[in-house]
Amino acid sequence: MVLGNYFDRLGSKDGPASALIETRVFARSAAERRRPELMRRADTVRYGGSTAHPHKLISIDPGVVEWMLVPRYLGLDKNRSYVRGGEWDRSPYTTAVEYLGTKEGFADPTEPRLARISDLGFYRAMKRRFDEGIAWEETDIYERFRSGAISKRYSTPDRMRNRFAAVDSLFQHMREHGYLTQRELRSRIDAPMEVTTTRPPERDEVMVSIGRNGEVIFVTGRHRFFVARVLEIDRIPVRVHIRHQIWQQRRHRFRTMDRSRLTLQEKRQLRHPDMNDIVRGG
Repeated sequence: MVLGNYFDRLGSKDGPASALIETRVFARSAAERRRPELMRRADTVRYGGSTAHPHKLISIDPGVVEWMLVPRYLGLDKNRSYVRGGEWDRSPYTTAVEYLGTKEGFADPTEPRLARISDLGFYRAMKRRFDEGIAWEETDIYERFRSGAISKRYSTPDRMRNRFAAVDSLFQHMREHGYLTQRELRSRIDAPMEVTTTRPPERDEVMVSIGRNGEVIFVTGRHRFFVARVLEIDRIPVRVHIRHQIWQQRRHRFRTMDRSRLTLQEKRQLRHPDMNDIVRGG
């Protein structure tokens, strides 16, 4: 709310009523902005030392990740980590859907859904580009990008040309140097695509969520994630956005209980990459 406008309305004919309405709207907006932080604090109180730091990185094999979460952040701040229950990790689309990135290819779902990565248009295009060597112009998504209705990054011929060239550079760089963390890329003058230097580098790693049984679900960072899959890189660092409540309860239980009482299955779960801080923490 701009205070100058607020005081102008207050002095106008409709001033008090108009100012009151704007105050209520501002208060609701402020409450919505604070909601994710309050939720995160509640998670910390509930789970104590088993609550992972939002910048904690885990190492995963991108080739074994089958699903992507839609919408990506479930309305939560993408820079933090959360614990959420519900069925968001168990609701796949029943028919093949095409997803190109951000909102492309999906009507906004009323409930969180899972899309199969092998159905994602941009991933299929990358596979054809780098496995078969075809031109970007020959991929299925090219015309859809060229329409300008899909993504601002690809909304004009110049932007498309520059963006596709950047993806090519990312592929070549990763094939030659392997998968580098955002912290490692900051010190390189040949870093492909954008590397942000104004915030902790861990915030800009590929992001995933974790389902109730430890399933790793892709969230965002599609260029790096898809290129790593195409190159069959077996380990990349990722940051966890949402952990299912059942999974977090398991993390908490493993941290607080006598490990000698764990079942064989539970001991196997301790080898999950998201349990490394629990194991180290004793």
